Amino acid sequence: MVDTSRLAGISTVSGGSGAYTYSGVQVSVAGYSNLGTLPGNNAGLFVTGNSTVAAIGGSAAVTVESSETSSLVYINNSSNAAIFLGGGANYIGQNSPTASAVIGVDGASSVAGSPLTGGAFINASQGSATVNLFANSNTNIVAGGNNLAIAQAGVELLAITGSATVPVTVTEIAGADLWVVNQASAFIEPGAGSVLILPGSTGSATLFGGSASVIGGTGTVAAFTGAATVLGGIGYYQGGTGGPNYLGASSVSGANTTLVGAGSENSLIGGAGSNTSDSLVGSTAGGNLIGFGSGADTATGNSGATSGIGNEYFQAYTDGTDTITDFHPGLDVFSLTLSDFYKNAQYGLQTSPTSVLTLTTGASGTQVKLSDGSTIDFLNVAVTKSSFT
Repeated sequence: MVDTSRLAGISTVSGGSGAYTYSGVQVSVAGYSNLGTLPGNNAGLFVTGNSTVAAIGGSAAVTVESSETSSLVYINNSSNAAIFLGGGANYIGQNSPTASAVIGVDGASSVAGSPLTGGAFINASQGSATVNLFANSNTNIVAGGNNLAIAQAGVELLAITGSATVPVTVTEIAGADLWVVNQASAFIEPGAGSVLILPGSTGSATLFGGSASVIGGTGTVAAFTGAATVLGGIGYYQGGTGGPNYLGASSVSGANTTLVGAGSENSLIGGAGSNTSDSLVGSTAGGNLIGFGSGADTATGNSGATSGIGNEYFQAYTDGTDTITDFHPGLDVFSLTLSDFYKNAQYGLQTSPTSVLTLTTGASGTQVKLSDGSTIDFLNVAVTKSSFT
C-alpha cells in the first residue's frame, strides 16, 4: 500500500504518445517516504524534488525515474523495467531470477564529485540488467546475474563486487574513459574507449579487443583502438592499438596474469607476488618495455626481425626467475639502469646498483644471475655482457 502519511506529495501521472506511454505514481516530498509494495499493475514511479523514496515494484512492465536531487531504494520484480537514476544516491535490487531491467545511471558535475554527491548501487546478483553508465557516474554492480555495463562518452567509475564467478560484461563507446575496480569477475571490451583498472582489483578479468585466444577458447569482439592502464590485474589483459598501454600484473601471491601489448608504446610489468607465473607478450611493433616480477615470469618480445625495433627488458622486482623466449642480441637490450630506477621506486634507494654476477652459455641458451637474486634464462641464444646496459 502507498504510504498515506505522505499523500500530499504523491499523485498519479500519465502521458506520452504512440508506443511510449506512461502512468503511475509520482512522488515529490521533503524527507523520507516508504511507499511499500506498489500495486501489481502500477506502470511507473517518478521521484522528484528532494525526496528519499523506498518502494517495491510489481511484476508489470514499469518505468522508474529518480531525479538529480532525489534518492531511491527500489526492489525490482518486473521482467520489463526501464529505470533512470539521476545524480543522487540510489539502490536498485533485482529481486528474482526473472527480473530484468535497463538502467541508466547519470553522474554529478564532475567524476571527482560523484562519490561525494551520490552514486548507484545495483544488486544484480540475479536476473539480468543492462546498465548504461553516463559521464561522471559512480556505479557499483554486484555480479551474479546476466549483466552488461555500457560506458558512454566521458569519465565513469565502476566497481564490480560480489562473490559470484559469473562475469559482468563491460563495453565502451567512442569517447568513454572507464575507471574500474574489479573485485568479482569481468569481461571487458573497451572498443574505441579507454580503460583504467585501479588498484584493489582482486577479481579476475579478461580485457581485449579483436581476436584473442584466452583460457577457455578463442574469442572475437570489436577491435580495441583506445588505450589500457592496468595497475595490478589478475587474468588476461591486452592493450589497445591507440596506446600508450601500461599493463601491470597483480602483486597477490599465486595470481598468474597474462599481459599482451598492442600497437606501440607498451609497458608490461610482472607482479611482485611470490609463486606467480606471469606471461608478458610484447607487440610486434617492437619497442616494448618488459619488466619482470618476483615470480617465474616468461616474456616473448614478439618483434625482432618482424619490425627491426628491439625491446628493452629489465628486472622490476628482486628475486625473479625469468625466461626470455626470443631475445635478439644487438637489437634487444637488458637494462640494469632501468632495473635500478624501477626498484628504487618500489623499495627505496638501493645500496648498490644491479650487476651481472654470472653468465653461463650452453646448448639451450644463456643463463644470467644478477646481484639482486634474480635469474634470467635467454632461450636458444648466446648472450654476452654487451647486451646489458
